Amino acid sequence: MTNAKPTQTAIAAAIGVAPSRVVALRVQGMPCDSVENAVRWHADNIRPMPNRRPSVRSDDARRLARVAALSPIAAVALQVGRFDLVRDELQTAMRAVPQRVRHHVKVDADVLAELCGPVLVAMSEIAGDTAQVAALTDSEADAMGRFWYCVAAGEDFPADWLDAEPSVY
Repeated sequence: MTNAKPTQTAIAAAIGVAPSRVVALRVQGMPCDSVENAVRWHADNIRPMPNRRPSVRSDDARRLARVAALSPIAAVALQVGRFDLVRDELQTAMRAVPQRVRHHVKVDADVLAELCGPVLVAMSEIAGDTAQVAALTDSEADAMGRFWYCVAAGEDFPADWLDAEPSVY
């Protein structure tokens, strides 16, 4: 795992604001070296607006909670060699999460690797050992995140996402 500086999009999602708002908050002194520091600064320095809608609706929160509850179960099932017992239920729960809040989903890294395994293997066979890693723009990182979420959730990936600017993050 790298200690890369988080994207403006990641910070915005964590504190529940539009990515463009992060620039203004940075000018006010919000640190952007880590999501944790930004969240802490925001909580300590920005008063919540009284009538502000929550960033996640209750039905979305319920769907997110379902995935969060299944993730540790899936991790244990993977460790004991019975991932098949939870794979379909986890993927169904992941597909139920609307695109607009998928950036809130937290799933164990080993579970994600298992869900994405066949595609990872296919990609490594195509790229071989000559694949080079390049820095991604925020837009490219968002597209890759959406792609891998679709793979993990077992859903079709709309190829036009690669060309589109992110609209929900």
